[in-house]
Amino acid sequence: MILEPEFEIGDSAIAQKLRQSGRLFVYRPDNPAGLTAYLDRVAPQSFRLDPPCPGLRVRHVQKNGMEIYMLFNEQSTPLKQLFLSPNPARPG
Repeated sequence: MILEPEFEIGDSAIAQKLRQSGRLFVYRPDNPAGLTAYLDRVAPQSFRLDPPCPGLRVRHVQKNGMEIYMLFNEQSTPLKQLFLSPNPARPG
């Protein structure tokens, strides 16, 4: 759960469980790199593009032991990116 600073989650049992599991992050506008580091830790990249492509949308589905990646080009121009995978077992 990602919270903006003005929201309070309190000390409920759910809040404590989120904190203990490392699944609670309070976003700080003065430290945007903190959010990137948190997301890299809890949801590592499956692959990256070189150069980056903000117009590409990716959907990752795990079904019946398979990993399926659906890529959607939402730009009006063709893509010319190199796919790089940090994990050789994943598509690259």
